[in-house]
Amino acid sequence: MRGPKTLGAGDGVLIAGGKKASLRVGSGETSTFLYFLLAPAADRDQSTEAPLATVKKLYRTAAPLPSLRVS
Repeated sequence: MRGPKTLGAGDGVLIAGGKKASLRVGSGETSTFLYFLLAPAADRDQSTEAPLATVKKLYRTAAPLPSLRVS
């Protein structure tokens, strides 16, 4: 298990499938983050956010992505 990682403005991180992550805001401030999630159709209605998170979904589709290849 790796320790905490601090992300600055414009930074990003990849969280591999099957792994868990926790995001916290530093210095008692609010934070905005954008995440892109690919999930199997069977899992699309499962919540990925903690109850305290405020979430605004920008785009969601149950349709397959035509250019996505599974390796």
